[in-house]
Amino acid sequence: MVIKNQSSHLSAVKKSLFVIGTIVLTMTPYILWLWHIKSTFGQQLSKHEVSVTAYQNIYEAKTPEVINRIIQAFVSHVLSPITVPTQGIVMINIMFIITIIMINVILHQKNRLISGLIITNVIIIGYYVGILMMFLYSMPNEEALALAGFDRYAGSIVILGLGFYGFFAVNAIDRAFYEQKFNLRDYRSFKSIRTKYIYQYASIAMMFVSTLLVLSENNGMQYNLRQYQNSVPYKVEHIVGNQMTLNHRNYLIISADKTQVDNYFTQYVGKYYLYSDHVDAREDISQLSRAQFIDLIEKYDAVVVIDKHYTFRVMGRQYLNRNLKQGIYSSKYLLKDIVPDHEAK
Repeated sequence: MVIKNQSSHLSAVKKSLFVIGTIVLTMTPYILWLWHIKSTFGQQLSKHEVSVTAYQNIYEAKTPEVINRIIQAFVSHVLSPITVPTQGIVMINIMFIITIIMINVILHQKNRLISGLIITNVIIIGYYVGILMMFLYSMPNEEALALAGFDRYAGSIVILGLGFYGFFAVNAIDRAFYEQKFNLRDYRSFKSIRTKYIYQYASIAMMFVSTLLVLSENNGMQYNLRQYQNSVPYKVEHIVGNQMTLNHRNYLIISADKTQVDNYFTQYVGKYYLYSDHVDAREDISQLSRAQFIDLIEKYDAVVVIDKHYTFRVMGRQYLNRNLKQGIYSSKYLLKDIVPDHEAK
């Protein structure tokens, strides 16, 4: 009895240490991140700050109307069939259902696939609720209304859902094998020659498909890597870097990409990398007179030229006597020694 009590006492101590160790390891990244933010940015507000005060300030800026718009946009995006994460979730459910039909109905084998389907969907729903809370509590209004980064966040749970499917499907398929004893499975461990052929050809087909998928993913990553240098984020970051101190300077981004300017993507990227809430972008400046061109530049603290904008370069040479290439220019530098038309008269 004494030995048994000591054994149970040691077991309880080990369990307690395991729980405490798990809690400490879970909180360590959060504590280290807070320390990094404080040591890097000091008391300044940072876009990477994680604190109750920061979340409270962001949430207080949201009116009931803004909250309703965020929720409506979120629900609409989630239920849209053209959304990539939604397509992934639908695919996971279809794969579960097909596997359940094959094993339960055709092979008449008991399995836990239905439980796995329910667990996976509950986890996905909980994760989506967490994303919505993040938009409401930790994102500024403009980013939250645009559901900034939603597909990237939701893509993580889709990958996890595929992992859950793989776990439950492999377990169910293994239990459906004719020979349940693993050490007895060999080239003769099949119910019939027909099932052996099915298994062999299915394995070859899966290996072929898997190889194609890996090659396709690799080619896609290589293509995206080559195309990234032509993207707006690359151009902006390459010129201005990634600012970490909040500022309220007025920036004007000059870009020849009309589509990205018109859909406000250029402005959004500029606000992120410049970390300023006053960032505009222009593409069409060909109709501006000299006075209008100078007045436009005077409205901003700096002008960021992210690509080869022929019109801006010509107007800069003609009106400002500057040879302007890609880069960031202060308005004072651009307008130095420039006399406005009304003063010249």
